[in-house]
Amino acid sequence: MNIRLAILISLVMVTSVAAYWLIFKSSNSEQITQSLWLEDLSSQSASVQQIEVVNASGTLFKARKEQGQWQATHLDTRLGFPVDTGALASLVNALSRAKVIETKTANPEYYHRLGVEEITKKDAQSTRILLQGTNTRWRVIVGNEAANGVGTYVRTAGDSQSLLVDQAFQLPAGPGDWLTRQVLPFTADDVVKVVVRYRDNQPVQFVRTQESIDSAWQLTDLQENEHLVYPTVIEQTVQELTSLNYDNAIAYVENQWEGEKLIGDVTFTLTDRSQVFAYLSQPNEAGSHKVWFSMPDNPSWVSDWVFLLSEFNSKSYMIGRGDVVSLKETENE
Repeated sequence: MNIRLAILISLVMVTSVAAYWLIFKSSNSEQITQSLWLEDLSSQSASVQQIEVVNASGTLFKARKEQGQWQATHLDTRLGFPVDTGALASLVNALSRAKVIETKTANPEYYHRLGVEEITKKDAQSTRILLQGTNTRWRVIVGNEAANGVGTYVRTAGDSQSLLVDQAFQLPAGPGDWLTRQVLPFTADDVVKVVVRYRDNQPVQFVRTQESIDSAWQLTDLQENEHLVYPTVIEQTVQELTSLNYDNAIAYVENQWEGEKLIGDVTFTLTDRSQVFAYLSQPNEAGSHKVWFSMPDNPSWVSDWVFLLSEFNSKSYMIGRGDVVSLKETENE
């Protein structure tokens, strides 16, 4: 009887302790969850004037705000490049809204498990972010996303305590990721004529009739026994040429560009009759090409840069007649 009573008392005590722990833990977690990670950033995010994103491989992104415009400065020390302000705003917004879910390790020996080690460490997975405001600086380390997909491990630089916060942070994977995609100062709608020359191929010339902006593009010398490979092939090609889907950009240096071997060029004639010239280099070992735009009629900052295009995105600059037309099938007699 005494043994049974002892077991019953033990069970009651264990149950009470467990209940207390659950209540305390729940209350404590709720309290932590409601606290902002970077409380001062939440009220001062509009004052951010500079940002830098760095990982173990180097600087991924660096920019400053000048006269209300954000310019990337990590590509060249002299020239700024317009940035994707949407991506930039998304990161600052996520940082300012991040709430702490729970505290994690404060032991540097375990940082690598969460990806919050210093970026100088060997095989570091972390990313260091620096935000500079008018009077305040925020320096933080962003690590891995939680295994359950809810939140990200982080740490304030200089603070040993790591945390799990409730936000996911979209970071640049390379130096070209957060640059603006709207580069050329004209669109396909502004173009009335395109001439593509590639190696020793016969130049391909497209023109658009002037009656309507929606009028179909035409190949100037389409023969009676030829037809377009599909009806919108020219519209698609012009759209690809003017979209300029590039991977990265490097500052244009005249003597360096003159050393490039050119294999093609494209001439755009715009509605105002001004012309833009694009020059394509031979591919590098990875198959990527460089493109430089000359705009003598309407000078633009675009001419200060050379754009790196993947092999796939370079194809429209190397288009030949055989890519847009095919022979009509003849009827058997």
